[in-house]
Amino acid sequence: MEGLNKNEEYTAQVTGVNSGGEGVARINGRAVFVRGALPGDLLRIKIVKIQKDYAYGIIAGILEPSDSRTEPACKVYGKCGGCSLMHCEYNAQLTIKAKIVSDATERIGRFDNAAVSPAIGMHEPFRYRNKAQFPVGPGMAPGFYAPRSHRIVPAEECLIQHPRINELIRAATDFLRSAGVEGYDETVHSGVLRHVVVRVGHNTGDYMVMPVFNSAGSPLTKKQQHEMVSALRLAGGEGTLAFNYNDARTNVVMGKGYEVISGPGHIKERVGEAVYEISPLSFFQVNTVQTEVLFKYVLSFCGFSGSENVLDAYSGIGAISIYLAPHVKKVTGIEESPAAVSDAKKNAAANRLGNVDFILGRAEDMPQMKDIDVAVLDPPRTGCHPRLINRLIEMRPKKIIYVSCDPATFARDLRLLSDGGYGPGRIRPVDMFPMTAQIECVAEII
Repeated sequence: MEGLNKNEEYTAQVTGVNSGGEGVARINGRAVFVRGALPGDLLRIKIVKIQKDYAYGIIAGILEPSDSRTEPACKVYGKCGGCSLMHCEYNAQLTIKAKIVSDATERIGRFDNAAVSPAIGMHEPFRYRNKAQFPVGPGMAPGFYAPRSHRIVPAEECLIQHPRINELIRAATDFLRSAGVEGYDETVHSGVLRHVVVRVGHNTGDYMVMPVFNSAGSPLTKKQQHEMVSALRLAGGEGTLAFNYNDARTNVVMGKGYEVISGPGHIKERVGEAVYEISPLSFFQVNTVQTEVLFKYVLSFCGFSGSENVLDAYSGIGAISIYLAPHVKKVTGIEESPAAVSDAKKNAAANRLGNVDFILGRAEDMPQMKDIDVAVLDPPRTGCHPRLINRLIEMRPKKIIYVSCDPATFARDLRLLSDGGYGPGRIRPVDMFPMTAQIECVAEII
């Protein structure tokens, strides 16, 4: 079989897209991953890196473009690593994402007949993100990291962020620059401003701005802090300003220490009839519009009669627990973040729910529970801990609902649960991240 040579060009048809958003072609029997390529493209591909079983290439020329190819709306698309599918027409993105889920269930989960439905998309697939984390470098220009690097690409506007996020980022960085704050240089661990984190309540209008400083305390005087609050009010009205402190040599964005400078110290967001209070370090889905779609599918797949006891593992601030609580006898949430559990308890009280209980601890270390009818799993990208999978197999809930943000770990866990006597039911991808290759899905496991 003829091999591949680095720096040589080959002509090939692109046949798929991988989970990272790269086009996939086969050249001389080997898979070649190409950023910016789409199924249907006929390309000249230059090989830039060769591994044992696959290779990476770049587009040297488009001989015949895919019917799905479109002009990206973003000025820094391709330079910034945030989006990977903006050059693809949106309905075709949804087809690609559903295929990513079905490929994972077949290749990793080893299921030949898993029922993966079409992906549910957005009517308006731009300006949807309610949270942004902008890195800031030595030049004090906020932006996003270039693909596979920590080089910051300055960006005055991001088309997938809520419009108010862009306004608040500009106001925050402009003020901090005028106050003499220097951007962070991670190569030598110098400078002060590492990131600016902004959250906006899509349905409430609340906002929170949180600079992340390379220090153990505020670099601003009290007078400057008051002036920054005023600058943010001019840009976005009343909101919360908090400072986060992270002086460690780390890629983790936020440190554990923060202080609220002004405002209530949280934002509120609404999904359906439920209202949530979100504190600075707590997780919440970044796409509020699609979160309601996602939760509706969770509720539908549960098929409650009203008498069920529900376990919500990885419960966070109680988002799913509180959404489901009006439809069941009791919900027990388990979460390892103390801040999130505190938020969850406040949220249950604010929504006047007496049938929700939250336990602080790791999901895999949860106590043995009897009479759990439905278990809802919403783990991080790494998926469920094997110990939790084994515990669920022992507990034998009638149904498991799995909310996944990573098709590969979902397929792995689905196989483990299937080996324990469960099997896949309905699987519905929900596009929480338009213009990227990321895809969320809700699965019924019975």
